[in-house]
Amino acid sequence: MAYCSHYIENTSETEDLVWIEMYKSDRVADISLTQWLALTPADIVAQTLNIPLEIAEKLQKEKQVLIA
Repeated sequence: MAYCSHYIENTSETEDLVWIEMYKSDRVADISLTQWLALTPADIVAQTLNIPLEIAEKLQKEKQVLIA
């Protein structure tokens, strides 16, 4: 099974971003990186990402859904 991740950013100040994603599969899993990190012990996340422990502890454990 292949995994890929995406980071999408609208760099236009005047146009909306339109994103269409197509998969050649009958199954797609949407995984939140923030949620995954938040459910990992904070000390491990902080050490691995070289960030303050306080930042790792503040990551939200509930998946954030974006609806435009």
